[in-house]
Amino acid sequence: MARYLPDRSRFDEVRWKAVRKRAFNILEHKCSLCRQELDIKAPKHSRFAIEIDHVTPISRGGPPYELDNLRILCVKCNRSKGAKLDEEMQRQPEDYGLPISNRW
Repeated sequence: MARYLPDRSRFDEVRWKAVRKRAFNILEHKCSLCRQELDIKAPKHSRFAIEIDHVTPISRGGPPYELDNLRILCVKCNRSKGAKLDEEMQRQPEDYGLPISNRW
């Protein structure tokens, strides 16, 4: 089934697979938001799986095939981000880090 972009042009699967592969090879295998180490060989929906995120979502006019608009996120961060911009998320990327409390 064909997928379409917001401008009604057809989504290019071949071009997407090429840029996605390049992103996996170039970008650090850490979640850009929570900084968790990720494993490229981890099962698709596991805690350590790597997902490619569009910094500016395609639905918001972000370029779908530009490496500058891609980053690596963990499954949890990518699902919570959805089609939001970083500014619209409850927690900002700089808010992630070590816990303040020692109550585990």
